[in-house]
Amino acid sequence: MPYAERFYKIKELKANVKLAQRYFARLRRPVRMRLAILCVFVLRVSGSAQVIFSAGSNPNIGMFARTPAAVRPDLVLAVPGEYSGGTAFTGRMRPRVFAYDAMQTKPAPRAEPAAFLSPYPWRNQIRTTVFWVGEPASLKSPDNRHSAWDRDWMVNYGGIDSPLSSSRGNFRPTSFIPRQNPFYVALPYNDRCPAGIRPEACKVVPWFDPGLAAQGKSNLKGRWLAVRKADRICYAQWEDVGPFQIDHWEYVFGNERPRPNRNRDAGLDVSPAVRDYLGLDGIDVTDWRFVEQREVPDGPWKLYPQDECPGIDPREQPALVLAAAENVTGSASKKR
Repeated sequence: MPYAERFYKIKELKANVKLAQRYFARLRRPVRMRLAILCVFVLRVSGSAQVIFSAGSNPNIGMFARTPAAVRPDLVLAVPGEYSGGTAFTGRMRPRVFAYDAMQTKPAPRAEPAAFLSPYPWRNQIRTTVFWVGEPASLKSPDNRHSAWDRDWMVNYGGIDSPLSSSRGNFRPTSFIPRQNPFYVALPYNDRCPAGIRPEACKVVPWFDPGLAAQGKSNLKGRWLAVRKADRICYAQWEDVGPFQIDHWEYVFGNERPRPNRNRDAGLDVSPAVRDYLGLDGIDVTDWRFVEQREVPDGPWKLYPQDECPGIDPREQPALVLAAAENVTGSASKKR
């Protein structure tokens, strides 16, 4: 800036300061005190942060010119004690604040509240194998004419759920119409045991229902799962126990990985219908998680008779779930 221009600007600034002092002196003392406090507050606030404009801002606007390294933020953040150069306040340690240029940023659309938020996380990258109702026993599979919860599973299902593509259509065997849901899975945990209920079941099963357990029924049979492969999600019901394990609750309800086994450490068995819907190979990798029944959308898994989804929603009745744990623990100890 030329010296003459700078001189006149300083002179104009001094005149404005004198004018402000004159008006300030005419005010009453209480008003002057309030204005002084307000000015101090504004100066402290404006001097306590750096403002980094978004990448869409004009880089050549006066003192707010940004460097090429400036990054457009996605959120408003405040990081105490972090320095960022290339701003209006270079060379000073102050909280770092990201903000958008008000001239170019439109108001964010208002987010609609989610209708349902599931409490169950995805179990990612789980080795998945295929099994079916009526599958004969082999080195890698038990006899699937009956399940862990149904001794007459094949009879009640209506026949053998053949995995051969030539014998299937519309995600079911073409030789008969299944009397149960052809979308089913198996996980390596059973809440039932010869003595009744496994001791940990009332504590580890999130939806545990003591009334159902008192009737000698499983809290797992019929529970809905979502199984994901790439961008496709299939829904199925828990109808059997496996692969290989029957008591691995640390994986099914916890954070452990499946235990080593002959099927490449598989942790999920799926039916031919699930395989066909997701386009899986004989041994594949999928993600899965539990879902509440109201989360299950319409699809081919709702075209056939379904088991009633057992249990209590833990978010709606947490006190009842805690009472269930105490009651079942007491009843189990009495049976022993």
